[in-house]
Amino acid sequence: MTIDEVKSVVSEHYTNYVLVVLDEETGCIDYRFNNDMIGKMLLHEAHADIVSYGTDVAIDFEVDWDDEEVEDDTEEF
Repeated sequence: MTIDEVKSVVSEHYTNYVLVVLDEETGCIDYRFNNDMIGKMLLHEAHADIVSYGTDVAIDFEVDWDDEEVEDDTEEF
């Protein structure tokens, strides 16, 4: 299921929303929202909530990075 398909389903049930996903293969973040102002406000509020838990929560995790090399598909001109 793509993020646009998820957006379609979410928009049927919620007036205001932000979807944020992390592509496991590329490590890229993708996001969708229904309105610029609403999206920025929701992301700002989410950030404020995360920060309010304290720095221990923000850094209290381990990342298990795969040692696989990712090919760089970008071309240099």
